[in-house]
Amino acid sequence: MFECETMCGIEGVNPEWIYRFTLIVASNLQLDEELLVTATILLERACRLAHLVLTEANWQSVLLAAIIVAAKTHYDESVWLGDFVSRLRMYPLSAAFLHTVEMALLRALRYNVIVRPSSYYRYSAEIATLHDNFCPYARSMSCGLAYRACASKNAAWPAHRPVGVCVPCAD
Repeated sequence: MFECETMCGIEGVNPEWIYRFTLIVASNLQLDEELLVTATILLERACRLAHLVLTEANWQSVLLAAIIVAAKTHYDESVWLGDFVSRLRMYPLSAAFLHTVEMALLRALRYNVIVRPSSYYRYSAEIATLHDNFCPYARSMSCGLAYRACASKNAAWPAHRPVGVCVPCAD
């Protein structure tokens, strides 16, 4: 499902696009920040285990799959793919597509979705530092408020930028 290469990494993807996309998804789905930390851990684990490379063509799908798997392991209730489809209407998604990318990510993870507390706290501190660097004026805001604050900056949208991915937050 995902394009794999011999080394894991990011090719041609601006990390700020990833940050922005994550804020959009978190805001629309009302996700906990803890879930996003777990999704990041799962995403990096999949890159390491399956030698997955995030490219302009696949990064949104892979990230969304990591968020779905994290949601299913994080919340103590049912998580339905239809909820993702209905709340992310700005993207051309279907439950079948989300199921396909979710299963591909689970295979890349070798179904290892357990996150140790030590890993969680290490990643949480790193993400807080990155958040402060990208949006220093949004330090104490929740994801929804930070998204609205960052999205208010207007800038040109390059033609190659995927639909729905916002412009960088920091200048």
